[in-house]
Amino acid sequence: MIVTSNVAPHKLAEATPAEGRRGVAIEPRLLRAREVAQYMGLAPSTVYALIAAGAIPSVRIGSSIRVDPVQLDRWLDRQSGVDGTGEN
Repeated sequence: MIVTSNVAPHKLAEATPAEGRRGVAIEPRLLRAREVAQYMGLAPSTVYALIAAGAIPSVRIGSSIRVDPVQLDRWLDRQSGVDGTGEN
């Protein structure tokens, strides 16, 4: 089977992890625990502990743990008493 691409071969080699094979930007839908830690300004071990306790909503894919950023923001809003409209 022959697969062809509309992207020049030199562009494939230059593609960043957030850029697909066709040169289209791809935004990750799910965050890694370390990315959550960076976003929240916490140590990764704290995020892993919160995930293990079921506090932070997460999904397990094989041995990987991922967090939906929309659910994370909603969880943070609930923790801070924000009702979703930006007001308490």
